[in-house]
Amino acid sequence: MKKYLKLLLCPGISCGSIAGFLLLASSAVHAQELSLFGGASQGTGLNTYSWAINYQENLGPNFAASLMWLNEGHIPEHHRDGQAMQFWARLPLDQRRWVLSAGVGPYRYYDTYTGQKSSIIPMSTVGG
Repeated sequence: MKKYLKLLLCPGISCGSIAGFLLLASSAVHAQELSLFGGASQGTGLNTYSWAINYQENLGPNFAASLMWLNEGHIPEHHRDGQAMQFWARLPLDQRRWVLSAGVGPYRYYDTYTGQKSSIIPMSTVGG
């Protein structure tokens, strides 16, 4: 598991590699969830997109853990991506038809800034 976690947190891996890994990993485990998200962002003269892929594994009826890759969009001179690892507490309601969840964990992002005449300055931090 450590080897796979290290692969997901490496910013140099392509999105196709991550998606392929998650699909292969999901065939070998049970009680998991794979989610894809996407959307558009519009501002004053700026249009971009964002997307995320999230893998969640149940750790029993009331707990779960998840890994996520988030592409926050590509506005001019900034390309920001990040990874999150979260632990979830869950409360099943109405005979498990609904589940109320709360998650906590770190979010690591990096922002590739290209604003100084084609130079690339990677910036990263970890938040929680």
